[in-house]
Amino acid sequence: VEGVARQIEVAIKNAQQAEELRRSEERYHTLFDQSPVGVYIFDSDFTITHCNKKMVQILQSSYDRIIGLDMRRLCDHCVQSVLNTVLAGESVTYEGSYVATTTPAKLWVSKRFSPLRDSKGKVIGGMAMVEDITERKRAEEELLKSQAKYADLFENANDMIFTFDLSGKLTSANRVACTTLGYDLEDVSKSNLADILTPEGFRFALDMLQNAIIRKSDLTDLQPWELEAVKKDGSKLSLEVRTRLIWEGEKIVGVQGIARNVTEKKKMQEEIVKAQKLESLGILAGGIAHDFNNLLTSILGNISLAKMYANPDDKGYKRLSEAEKACIRTKDLTQQLLTFSRGGAPVKKVVSSLGEIIKDSASFAVSGSKVKCEFVIEEKLWPVEVDQGQISQVMNNLVINADQAMPKGGIIKIKVENAVLEKDETPHLKPGRYVKITIEDSGVGIPEELLTRIFDPYFTTKQRGSGLGLATVYSIIKNHNGYVGVESRLGVGTRFKVYIPAKEGGASTESEVQESLKRGKGRVLVADDVDIVRETAGEILSHLGYEVDYAKNGNEVIEKYARSRENGKPIDTVIIDLNITGEIGGKEAIQKLLDKYLGVKAIVSTGYSNDPILSDYGKYGFRGVISKPYKIEELGDIVYEVINGN
Repeated sequence: VEGVARQIEVAIKNAQQAEELRRSEERYHTLFDQSPVGVYIFDSDFTITHCNKKMVQILQSSYDRIIGLDMRRLCDHCVQSVLNTVLAGESVTYEGSYVATTTPAKLWVSKRFSPLRDSKGKVIGGMAMVEDITERKRAEEELLKSQAKYADLFENANDMIFTFDLSGKLTSANRVACTTLGYDLEDVSKSNLADILTPEGFRFALDMLQNAIIRKSDLTDLQPWELEAVKKDGSKLSLEVRTRLIWEGEKIVGVQGIARNVTEKKKMQEEIVKAQKLESLGILAGGIAHDFNNLLTSILGNISLAKMYANPDDKGYKRLSEAEKACIRTKDLTQQLLTFSRGGAPVKKVVSSLGEIIKDSASFAVSGSKVKCEFVIEEKLWPVEVDQGQISQVMNNLVINADQAMPKGGIIKIKVENAVLEKDETPHLKPGRYVKITIEDSGVGIPEELLTRIFDPYFTTKQRGSGLGLATVYSIIKNHNGYVGVESRLGVGTRFKVYIPAKEGGASTESEVQESLKRGKGRVLVADDVDIVRETAGEILSHLGYEVDYAKNGNEVIEKYARSRENGKPIDTVIIDLNITGEIGGKEAIQKLLDKYLGVKAIVSTGYSNDPILSDYGKYGFRGVISKPYKIEELGDIVYEVINGN
């Protein structure tokens, strides 16, 4: 009985143990199947023997495809070394890609391999816990792409990009920033904001940043700052800067800045302002020149008349001649102001006394200076067709330039000579005859790298220079179909060479070009709104033998011209001021006459010598042009030539 009882007890105990084992296995299978991570088990032959539901889901496969799979046949050859490590008794974590078997999806999985041992501790296989990390990998790839884009933008941006910490130390700078400031990356890592900004710029930036940090507000809503930076070589740049604060959580750790080099833009804006000022000056100068030249016309005309009644051997005649020269010089100064401020096409006439013009202009430019001029002028210079006022300005600007190059004084050597240029002798000029002017000083000289820029508008090396002097010289000579060149050596001096085309014909001496009065006959209508100008012009013309009538405005011109035709005493020529006041201006009045009558002969006259009509008067129906103020000889010549059909 006792034996039976013991057997029954053993059987009950075995049954209990079996039940407990069954329940344990159920719990194991429940945990295995409901695990939030994928799990599979493989034997020592690398064959998968078990896997849970999550594993099937992760791999987007099926139990049939997974159970019995020999992992040595997988495409990922790195798995082989991992499995060998596991069977050697070590745990391994591995990340790799996997292509789903039921879809074309590419997956990324993280696997934690652990060895499985029997009761004696022998490794009989392994277990892998698998997590789907595809989304994490995609996020990492997107982050890497974003970082690559940022790095590409950072390095290849056209603007300067930099960052610095709250101590002002530069922490990064792109290629443009380094190139613009003249630093390399190693320099940047050692630099501070105080090193790359002027003291004023650094203080301004510091104040702005401190206020932003105190307020904990960003700076992107502010207008760009304008700061002055200092390059490594010490030169300065103007920068337009935008910044934003760099945050780590709720803490400000630095500042990112984007800067644009606006140095050239600022220069351009300054040049525009200069141009606007010069345009205003030109308008003002035009008005002054017109009024001033009207007064000079009366003065110069009366001096010319007075000379007619004076004996050339008297002292009074010499004084009148000097006063006449002074009037002409005053006219030239007015023309220089106009050309300087607004330019203007030259009003040319044939001149045989270029040497005298050059000598007078140069001597006047150095009056009161420590510098003196030495002249070598060929006796029989070829005649040239030039605007005397503009050529005087060329000499004035070149001589002043030489004077300023010799602050302690010295000699300016000026040589004027005839020159015949052969083909390709001077690339900028056609072969032929020229009058050559050489202006040479022994001043400081011009650096070789600047020689190609000295004729650029607004370029100057002088602290108070406008940068227009030599640009005006270049423009005037070019408009005369000539050429101006320069040679210079530092510490030795500078030599300018000016070539002006010679007028066809032989050489003339001063005695051969002495002006003679051309007298004539005919009826002349003088139209000007300034009384003294009308009276002076009328007095001169009467002295030369002409019958003179007068008009104060454009309407009177039309009326008197029409009446002269009706009376059978037609007006032979009209001298009209271009800027005559009234409802109808000078140009309009002559246009109305041309529309109504054939053979109208008109001469345009003005003290505002920059009007384009003066350089192309024929296009507007005029037969001749005369600039105020004028001498009796000039007025006599033009009236005679127009009336006689020349």
